[in-house]
Amino acid sequence: MTEDEVKKLLKSVRAKQSRLLAMQRYINEQLVLMGGVRAVDYSAAPVQGSGDNQTEARYINHSDHLQKIQSIYDKLFDEMCAEEDGLAERMQALSPTEYEVILNRYMRGISVRKTADLMSYSEDGIYRVQQRAFKKMSSKGEET
Repeated sequence: MTEDEVKKLLKSVRAKQSRLLAMQRYINEQLVLMGGVRAVDYSAAPVQGSGDNQTEARYINHSDHLQKIQSIYDKLFDEMCAEEDGLAERMQALSPTEYEVILNRYMRGISVRKTADLMSYSEDGIYRVQQRAFKKMSSKGEET
């Protein structure tokens, strides 16, 4: 794996984490809304044609939609976990400093300046540590 492929993998995992979080929020919000619809006592409502059937049909359609979203979520989660496993294996070769730089920069999305401040390094120092980490991570697969 090249250094660029390692960077791409790190960015992919971060993007999937972000997308999964947004999807989970959406699913939770929709489940709360659906719970409210389900809790309404439709038997007490005045009968106006097929209103109750329309509400029930919407509920079922929405439920099907959420099941599809959940299926997409599950697939994306599995993909992200597989990528994270590969990264974890490659990151074992890193020193604690290199590990922290990669974690801050790519997994937590912290800027170079902020990472430098947090770790008491210069920005150039962070770039050097990061490059060294990428080299180690890219060569990890060829050693085995």
